[in-house]
Amino acid sequence: MTPQNLTVSPTSPSLARVFEASPFRQLSTIREMLGTLDTLTMAGQRHIMAKVVSFIRANGSQLAQLMGCSDDGLVGDLLGRLALESERLAPDARRFGQQAHNLVDLLGGGSSSQVAA
Repeated sequence: MTPQNLTVSPTSPSLARVFEASPFRQLSTIREMLGTLDTLTMAGQRHIMAKVVSFIRANGSQLAQLMGCSDDGLVGDLLGRLALESERLAPDARRFGQQAHNLVDLLGGGSSSQVAA
């Protein structure tokens, strides 16, 4: 079979809506991913950490504005901590998970009483 014979069927509209979920809905997926950190290999942890940092980097400002968080520096600071931890040679998955949960709670309107920790 040659490549020109291969066809890709167009994505159905209902499937497209699933992938276009709002960032708020995606936060629950991020929470689930963070919940698996301690069960993964170091490579798996690094993969999840990179995905979390990437998602927050892309959506954090928008989510903060929607939540009425006027301190964009706080989100940037917390994101910076996450990025630094994820880039360490031997990242601490527990510390990353706690900090990421705090930031996700802040962005999603959850409990953020321990954000500064």
